Amino acid sequence: MFRKLSLSLLLALVVWLGISLGPGTPAAEASCITITVTPSNPTEVDAIEITVAGVLPDPCFDITSSHAVDGTFIDVTVQATPWEGFCVQVVTDFSVTEAIGQLPAGEYLVQATVDIPCCFPCNPPPCIESTTFQVQPSAPDSDNDSFDGVTILSQIPGAGASTCPAGAVPMWADCVESYLGTDSLDNCSADTIANNEPVDALPPDLNDDRSVNMLDVFEMFPFWLGPGVRQDLNADGSVNMLDAFRMFPVWLDTCT
Repeated sequence: MFRKLSLSLLLALVVWLGISLGPGTPAAEASCITITVTPSNPTEVDAIEITVAGVLPDPCFDITSSHAVDGTFIDVTVQATPWEGFCVQVVTDFSVTEAIGQLPAGEYLVQATVDIPCCFPCNPPPCIESTTFQVQPSAPDSDNDSFDGVTILSQIPGAGASTCPAGAVPMWADCVESYLGTDSLDNCSADTIANNEPVDALPPDLNDDRSVNMLDVFEMFPFWLGPGVRQDLNADGSVNMLDAFRMFPVWLDTCT
């Protein structure tokens, strides 16, 4: 009787295991790393950053990272070098951020390769993950007066520049110059004589003398805290210190 009962239990266990462990769809392997693009919907005037995050088997690693941009392909590499000696075995999050900078409009592929001795749940390393993102074109700047020789200066203009798209645009985009009343096809005054041209060329050069300096700030004072338009460089409807700040990136610059 006992033997029959044992065989019956064994048979039942085999059947149960067959059901539980039998053919089925295997669970998808979770990604061991994440890639985050900041801002999430960048335009070509935004400074783009890419963050790669994941986990380490313990906190005793030196983490280094690098990146390379080849056309529309961005390769991010993360390397973890373990410390020597004893280390408390506690799973630890890691995160590295690479400053990519401005990119032309288009679709980009990011591939992150993380070479860590134990990058959960990937085994063996390296862990490789990829994602795509889109860089949107910004508002046009026909005379290119937002370019300071290094980068494209940008701003989020106020409601006065109503024809601008939402978000950041080149600081002196055509839509901003349309509000200010400056010439969006010319980025430098005709001469160095102050206040002798009916239409200014460079928005922060308020007295059209080919230089941005304290004399241009003085041009704001008669309209200070009022609703001046030509002096309202950030297009928020009021002339104040925020407009003077728009001059600082090109302070003491001259044009020819």
